[in-house]
Amino acid sequence: MVSSCVTESEDLDYVAKVYDQYLTREMLAEQIPATATPDDSIKRAKVFINTWVKEQVVLEKAEFNLNREDDRFKSKVDAYLNDLLIYEYERQLVQQAMDTLVTQEELLSFYEENKSNFILKDFIVKARYLIANEDQKDIEKIARKFRNYSEKDSLDVLSFVESNDDVYFSDNPDEWVFVPRLLETVPINFSYFEDKVKVKSYFDKQDNGRRYLLYVRDFKVRDSESPFELERERIKSIILNTRKRNLLDDMRTGLFQEALEAGQIEIVE
Repeated sequence: MVSSCVTESEDLDYVAKVYDQYLTREMLAEQIPATATPDDSIKRAKVFINTWVKEQVVLEKAEFNLNREDDRFKSKVDAYLNDLLIYEYERQLVQQAMDTLVTQEELLSFYEENKSNFILKDFIVKARYLIANEDQKDIEKIARKFRNYSEKDSLDVLSFVESNDDVYFSDNPDEWVFVPRLLETVPINFSYFEDKVKVKSYFDKQDNGRRYLLYVRDFKVRDSESPFELERERIKSIILNTRKRNLLDDMRTGLFQEALEAGQIEIVE
């Protein structure tokens, strides 16, 4: 909403007027970031002025047609203002008083106590994969090294990747990946993969002139417990939301008790 305005015209340095409402240069300046360039400032000012003018026209018509003294209208306005005041007060309270630090111990403890609530809705894996042209020089040798992946083999694979711009390689040992997303990159049939990954770890696929090498370190099937690493951010959000709810509940209870003890609450039976 951009309804900020004044109604007194005397000595006003204004940029727009609609009926008896004025938009001053000072009000307009408040809407333009100090970091904006001159050209950007002009564009922003034009947009704001145009929006403000249109809103004032509608407000004038609304005020003409609606009776501000109508009880239903007044109650809706009062309810909106009350909600706005409470929302802003609670937002500032949370911002100032809530502890937002969540330790690793808290995260792990919550996970262990609520494991049954973290269930996988899809297949996940920890994997590495390499994509190269079918006829890439040394690709057969690299495929063997990629599969065995001793310390020396891993260095040879990395050297191969760095020496060829058209080779793509991904290897994050600790990252869980949802299989449907992985198979968008490595074109293996999902049903085939889901069945075979239980008995083998290495996949080698050729498709449209490209060679796809995939090695699965670990996997979890759908409907099994979701690993902590995958749920970490979700758990953090749950803990913070619980803290926020408790802080606001305590605030409301405290204010109620304070008013009650001060004799400011009276309930007539």
